[in-house]
Amino acid sequence: MLGLAKNNTYPYRYYRIPANKTHAVSTEFVLRDIVHPGNGYFYICTVAGTSGGSAPTWPTTEGGTVVDGTATWQCVGLTTDLISIGITLTNAGGTLNSDTVSAQLVASSYKYTDITITVSNEQPGIDWKLSLNNVDWFDSLTPADMDALSANVVTPVYIRYVINNNSTVPTGVYSTPDINISSTENPV
Repeated sequence: MLGLAKNNTYPYRYYRIPANKTHAVSTEFVLRDIVHPGNGYFYICTVAGTSGGSAPTWPTTEGGTVVDGTATWQCVGLTTDLISIGITLTNAGGTLNSDTVSAQLVASSYKYTDITITVSNEQPGIDWKLSLNNVDWFDSLTPADMDALSANVVTPVYIRYVINNNSTVPTGVYSTPDINISSTENPV
């Protein structure tokens, strides 16, 4: 698994990206869908399938799994580990940068090639940016290959957003969009 961690040494404490789907009964889920069933924890789909006719008993131990119809879910942590980024907006206008969140892209069990990190489901007027060096900011990143058994097991990733505030973006709290990590996994 490739994940964004708060720290750069083992044991890694991973950030949680907001759920990309709502859990529902008799619903098809694909590998790596993330849900938050309202109990304070997030779960990732580790076996694709269709959820059962009633909600499962969700484990509250990180790493714990539950079979839900033909799908399987793994507890990935508390909702308090969500990525949180702050910015103060005024109606004065101008371009504003948010605080920067420093994360670590961690290769935990494979060699990963063709890595791409993208942002999707942005809110109108808010441009999320990613960086590998905290200087140059992009809409997507393509980090170097990573190998869980080598020195390049961790890659720094920086996240922030930019608002071109022409007085059309209201002051408020904005949700983190989906941060998508794709790669080719090769057994080590």
